Amino acid sequence: MAYSENATGSPIISTRYVQRGEHGEYIGLKQFQGTITDIRGSTSAIIQVDEIGLEAVFVPSIHTEDGQKREFTSKNLRDRVKFNLLFSYSGLRAWNIE
Repeated sequence: MAYSENATGSPIISTRYVQRGEHGEYIGLKQFQGTITDIRGSTSAIIQVDEIGLEAVFVPSIHTEDGQKREFTSKNLRDRVKFNLLFSYSGLRAWNIE
């Protein structure tokens, strides 16, 4: 499930209905802002989401689709970021963090 900018009715839609770009990336998702509040190694980190006051989890160390490594470390604590918000059974997920 994802938070879409373009959905009619509820903005929360299944990711299978989200438009994809030419490289398979999600497009048309609402961009949120927040602050990185915790980084627990290379597998888990937390962003405090401004607009809704909740926390979203993300993976701070990944390889992007073009093969580049993107990594957030303890040096990035309190950094302001932009991201898309996905919903899962285990809670909110931040995606496409910039």
